[in-house]
Amino acid sequence: MKTKKLLLSAFLCLFIFSQIQPIWAQNRHQRSPKTVKNDTDAKSFNQSRTIQKSEESFFATMDSKDAQALKSKWPNEILILSSNEDGISAVHLTEKGAHELHRKILVHGPGYVYHSSQESALQALQRKIPSQNKSVTSKEVATFSIDQDAVVQQALDLVDNTNIATTIQNLEDYGTRYHTYSSATDAVTDMKAHWESLAASRSDVSVQLVNHNSTNMPSLVMTITGSAFPEEYVIIGGHIDSTSGSGNSNSPGADDNASGIASITEAIRVLMAIDFQPERTVEFMAYAAEEVGLRGSEEIAIDYKDRNVNVKSVVQLDMTNYAGSSEDVYLMTDTYTDNTLNNFLMQLMDHYNASGTHQLTYGTSICNYGCSDHYSWAQQGYAVSFPFEASFGDHNPNIHTPNDTYENSPLPNATHAAKFTKLALEYIIETAKSADGTDNCYTPSSLSASNITTTSAELSWSMVNGAENYSLRYRLQGEDQWNTLSEIQSANYNLENLSPESDYEFQVQTICASQSSAFSSSQSFSTLSENQLPVYCQSSGSNTYYEWIEMVELNEISNTSGSDNGYGDYSNQVANVSPNTQYQLTVKAGFRSQSYLEYWKAWIDFNRNGTYEASEEVLNTSSSSSANISINFTVPTEASLGRTGMRISMRYNTGQASCDNFNFGEVEDYAIQINENTFAARSNSEKNHSSITIDSKVENLIVYPNPVHDNFFHLNLEKDSKIQSIKLFNNLGHEENLKIIRNEEKIDIGNLKNGIYFIHIQFEERLEILRFVKGTNTIDK
Repeated sequence: MKTKKLLLSAFLCLFIFSQIQPIWAQNRHQRSPKTVKNDTDAKSFNQSRTIQKSEESFFATMDSKDAQALKSKWPNEILILSSNEDGISAVHLTEKGAHELHRKILVHGPGYVYHSSQESALQALQRKIPSQNKSVTSKEVATFSIDQDAVVQQALDLVDNTNIATTIQNLEDYGTRYHTYSSATDAVTDMKAHWESLAASRSDVSVQLVNHNSTNMPSLVMTITGSAFPEEYVIIGGHIDSTSGSGNSNSPGADDNASGIASITEAIRVLMAIDFQPERTVEFMAYAAEEVGLRGSEEIAIDYKDRNVNVKSVVQLDMTNYAGSSEDVYLMTDTYTDNTLNNFLMQLMDHYNASGTHQLTYGTSICNYGCSDHYSWAQQGYAVSFPFEASFGDHNPNIHTPNDTYENSPLPNATHAAKFTKLALEYIIETAKSADGTDNCYTPSSLSASNITTTSAELSWSMVNGAENYSLRYRLQGEDQWNTLSEIQSANYNLENLSPESDYEFQVQTICASQSSAFSSSQSFSTLSENQLPVYCQSSGSNTYYEWIEMVELNEISNTSGSDNGYGDYSNQVANVSPNTQYQLTVKAGFRSQSYLEYWKAWIDFNRNGTYEASEEVLNTSSSSSANISINFTVPTEASLGRTGMRISMRYNTGQASCDNFNFGEVEDYAIQINENTFAARSNSEKNHSSITIDSKVENLIVYPNPVHDNFFHLNLEKDSKIQSIKLFNNLGHEENLKIIRNEEKIDIGNLKNGIYFIHIQFEERLEILRFVKGTNTIDK
């Protein structure tokens, strides 16, 4: 009996012990308590017994001071396994501990490096970062050179900050890119498609996803194979994931790090546009799962080291759009960055950015341990540099929160991030070097047609290094004969005098100093029909709970819509207008319970090029009222005839652009038919007279009253005048079904709408026009 009791007691003790085992024993890579290295670790071992078994945990390395600080505040969230003389500790960390490290101790990057096992974390303590020259004051560059001025200047001139802004907002729109969410993978795969579209027909470019062991989120890599030294690599990257200590389901990550990816993406676009063909292989990387321990970049860097890939240098872009300090760019000078590479970036900025359009300033700062993916490459012995958006203490305070949004950028339109795109282009072109454009007169690629109207199209193609000019040929599809245009000086051309509703194709040839390339393959496009709307950018509001566009009126358009959940497509509703004529646009806001300050804008695409330009803005006002808002505008004399678009945009509390997507408010699209104005232009003095003297005789044409305020007007004509016909037209040039008898003095116009009308009186040798207004003249003053 005693034996049974003793066995039962032993079993119960073992069971209880199994329920309170230390945190490090919850991982499949277990070690016994004998591996504890010192008294501090023994205390951590005892404290870890209070950690709940259900919490997820992992192994990592981190700065010893940060490990101690985390342990002092949250002792149950970290177990310090060992520390080395360089001040780095191997730890076992809970997810809560990692978030608290983000939130309370560090503000940039994860501050730790993830390891798949305890053995891996402990082994990492034995690795030494290659010694760096600690001084960064010298700008002598031993292994780099600057000799690509023409190519770099060509590239810098093409940087478009609005493209960067669009990419930032597109990535923000995923809601979260935290590595465990499907939206994170969606963001990477969608970016892959975008990078592939930028590369287009380049056979030397490949884009691929890289899967990982430590996360389901893939990384993204674009490779441009070098023409002379394909085994030598130049790499630029940034992480594409995001995180938020307030809950990772709401982690927009606009600055951290949609901005870095957007800066890199614009660099790719520019390099493809100038047909940059490097001597060394260039790779662009969007790393997965940086915010949880540099997981994506760590696996990639280890793989490159294991395969002995000859990486000449690596630059990291992590946060580029928050201008928080006096200088534009800050180079991190911690132990993990390479001084020679830092010096070279300084020399690039001195050479290309000291003054002028592309001017930028720089300074230096220091980042914390594991603050970004450059550490992964440095740990494998590669030369790295980390240009940053601000001094480390002045950077974006909203990162790792739901407030890290594009709207919270201190400068508009991603102008700060564009500076990093320019630095990236300088770095890539001067380290990878351009193939000789004179000896290689390349055929243009990336042909495209945009801003297509009924009779014109803007054609563009990749710029070729060494090109003196280009030849363009085009034709209607199916025809044999080409129309050729020569000595085109830039990589774009506005082709005009085309036929409406027709299919065209075009090709481009490069003309170099001593030779010419072959003509490119054909790119097709179709001109619009007179009644076909151009294709416009997307714009919408995401929340119409509090306010929406209630009503829009313009001529035939009279639409009371209510909420359309942020966007209403009413392009089936058409208002007829004519050039050189004034019209009234009326809009009205709808509110749920109380009114708010709303910014109203409206554009009409008068030139029908598919873009709402600043000059085409017909409404720009703000109001906190639910009353009608009316404005008068005049259709330009040079407006293109045919069907075009009108966009009405209402946004809460701040202004907007025609292609913006925003939180509170709504957008509605309509169609405008621009018709020919059949009436001859008349002087203001002539328009304001209803009695017109035809010649020296006493033939008078009189219409009165004018304006007509009831349903009748009087028309007096000389009875012996030789009149052939009398017709009535409205302001759009459409004839009204109303017969006017020359001897009839009182004419019933009760069936006509209020507006401007014209009486055409055709004599044997001339046409006379009388103008009158029915109703109060509020349109033409």
